[in-house]
Amino acid sequence: MLFNRQCPNPPSMARKMIFTRGYWPLPVFKSAYANGKWHAAASRKTSPKEASMELPKRLSGVVVLEARIGKALSKKICLKSGGKNILFSRWFGGLYSNASTRSPSQVREYYNAIAARYEHNTEPEREKQLETIAIHLKKILPKNASVLDASAGRCLFARVAKKHGLVVTSMDISEKMLSSNGWRGKKVLGSITRPPFAKGSFDCVVHLFSNLLSYDRKAFPAFHSMLAKGGVLVYLPVKSPGEQWLPGWREKAMARLEGSGFEKMEKISIPSIGRKKSVLTFIQARKKA
Repeated sequence: MLFNRQCPNPPSMARKMIFTRGYWPLPVFKSAYANGKWHAAASRKTSPKEASMELPKRLSGVVVLEARIGKALSKKICLKSGGKNILFSRWFGGLYSNASTRSPSQVREYYNAIAARYEHNTEPEREKQLETIAIHLKKILPKNASVLDASAGRCLFARVAKKHGLVVTSMDISEKMLSSNGWRGKKVLGSITRPPFAKGSFDCVVHLFSNLLSYDRKAFPAFHSMLAKGGVLVYLPVKSPGEQWLPGWREKAMARLEGSGFEKMEKISIPSIGRKKSVLTFIQARKKA
């Protein structure tokens, strides 16, 4: 590990073991975010499912490990630190973190940390997948409909939707994600559980490529409140088209939507317009007119 010589107090480092119990071998890691900073820290494999990595001796808060992207990546890994095994989940691409989706502050720190790395780790076809959703909305929404992207990230959906005449407000919990690509459209910093909008503000709300399912109990009522009468919600929780909905996800989502006041819930599958053959499957629901 190399540090700038001008740094008077480089952090105390130690080699820590990373391992997986899953089917796929452990990926090769190239950097880590720990204690509020990124570190260039390549992992060294000791076996197909074990490796060591130089990290700060003491770890606190959100930690992110960035792996080289391969064809098959483990969904869960463990890091041994301080006599404990810390569980990391793969959020998307080669990015693993111990951040809890139940903690808005940890989600914010995670996305602020990876904002500059987001584009490299997301799917090459993501723009076309989002444009597929925009084309679908153009067909079902009234002219000049107001649309909220409730998990906007780098505002890519707003960019592609504009080509099809849709006006999109981009909201995200991470200020660095919102500001990372220079989009000059309307951007609002806010959480899906406590959105800063009045009741009936939008004709459509989209929540795309996010699996923060622990938020659903609070998010669905918030989405319902923000929608005008007859408004549409498009909900796509998986992070990539090829990813399967976990057992019970769809049923829970449908039940929570109904409990939040939505009606006409339906599962819709449409092929992506991108070069890669994929099908986007999402839930569409309406607020009573």
